[in-house]
Amino acid sequence: MAFSIFLLILLFYFKLRYSILATNTLYRYLSDFLSRIDRIASSHNSYLWLALCVFLFEMMYLLIGIHGKDFWEHAAVIRALSENPLNPMHPIIDVDLPHAFFSPYSVFIGFIGYFTHLSPFILLGAAGIINLALLLVAIRYFIFSMFTEKQQKTALYFLLLQLFAWGPMVWRYSSFYHIKTLHYVLPYPSTFAFILTLFSVALFMRRKHLSASGRFLRTVICMLLNTIVLLTHPTTAIFLFIFFTALVIMQKEDAVSMKSWSELLFCILLPFALAGLWHYYPFWDLLLVQSKGSQFHADSFTFYKRLFIRLLPLWMCIPLLWQGNRIFPAGAFALSFVFLLVVYLYGYFTRQYGYGRVIFFMVMVIHLLIVNWFTKADISPNRKKIILSFVFLILMILFPLFHLCFDPEILILSHNPEPYRELETIDELTPDSLICLTDTQTALLLPSYGMKVTASIYPSYWIKDNEQRKKDVATFFENKTDNRTRLSILRKYKITHILISKSSHIASEKSGQFSYYISSVIYSGKYYDLLKVKDNVKPQ
Repeated sequence: MAFSIFLLILLFYFKLRYSILATNTLYRYLSDFLSRIDRIASSHNSYLWLALCVFLFEMMYLLIGIHGKDFWEHAAVIRALSENPLNPMHPIIDVDLPHAFFSPYSVFIGFIGYFTHLSPFILLGAAGIINLALLLVAIRYFIFSMFTEKQQKTALYFLLLQLFAWGPMVWRYSSFYHIKTLHYVLPYPSTFAFILTLFSVALFMRRKHLSASGRFLRTVICMLLNTIVLLTHPTTAIFLFIFFTALVIMQKEDAVSMKSWSELLFCILLPFALAGLWHYYPFWDLLLVQSKGSQFHADSFTFYKRLFIRLLPLWMCIPLLWQGNRIFPAGAFALSFVFLLVVYLYGYFTRQYGYGRVIFFMVMVIHLLIVNWFTKADISPNRKKIILSFVFLILMILFPLFHLCFDPEILILSHNPEPYRELETIDELTPDSLICLTDTQTALLLPSYGMKVTASIYPSYWIKDNEQRKKDVATFFENKTDNRTRLSILRKYKITHILISKSSHIASEKSGQFSYYISSVIYSGKYYDLLKVKDNVKPQ
């Protein structure tokens, strides 16, 4: 009996020792592997090489011309501004009203289009390439301003986290800059606003090392950049102003000086005053009146859904918010997260769901906390850091693999330019005064080719009857609608043309028969038929 117990104890001892040795071996291999990655990241110009790879990858998409849903509205805005950059008409429907996308960014591109006569697609494509280069430069400049040590490595890790540290069902919207959506949003005003935000924060951080006159000039530049951000993309401006505030609060050396607080107020309050003077749309009316309960907020409820799976890699890093939260810059990141969380929750409880878009910036400050934690000490002696880093690395690798397997569009397999070429042909055949009735999907595209549509599919501001317009379009194509009602809709909105998309299932058989009866076909292609409405037509 004693001998059996001795054998059991001996077996347990050797098994325990073997487990410890195996565990130590595993730790050693992981430590070795991660340390090699760390050495590569710390090498000279490591960020430059990563940025070059990202630039070439994204350029492939930009040159092919794969566009997201919002691209067409931005293209319509650029077209309207290119035709009349000082007093543009509404880019979507035939009304003399302002548009919320008449931002400094779009106006600048519009002036270029006015003098060069280039199409909005070429202009936005070129803007996307320039924004891509500026974004990669801005990230480096921002990181080098926020961190005083291991800057090259920190910039590289931050860019990697921005691109890949997301869950499998990540949002694909403007002002999200992960690998899944970056090529879509590069030409957008929101991307330009984000670039200016990074530059403005970096300039604000570096002002304290200048003379009094230099510091004042730097503050004025930050104020002007902040004004452009506010007019171009107010959601990004929320993060910008919150981050500025957190920086001032957490910089201990400036705590006793009123100079930093006065500079902060100058950079936050004056942009609001200047934005109110903007010629192209009434900023304060948009901010305080038009946005309340708008379609923009209704469409943004998605930012409060499926948070766990969409932010899967980041939940394990939430404890970093409480580690070193009094040490700069980690304290500024943690404080920014808290302020952004308040804004995010405010949007949910007030049903102003558009505020939920700040979730990208909440993720961004967590990324900053991760790179701060990962780079401030060597990885080798810290077993917890080894395990966490390895698991996080695996999750980051799974993100692009998931989309490669389940979204073939990322490999540019689904791009078909033929329908767009037909729309270009139709644009050449039609006059500038064309007002078109068509299905919802096609109505997204037509304004970018210079045609006005009956209703704005996008969130509309200052168009009081837009919801009724959308109902009338739906009524026109319904099977049960009588022809007298259809004719009254055509006359109500002074519709001159009807565009039938052959791939759309919205148009009913009866609405199609009526459309061809009261119209003459002026173009028939593989994807579209363009009909010109006859004058003085009576219903069947």
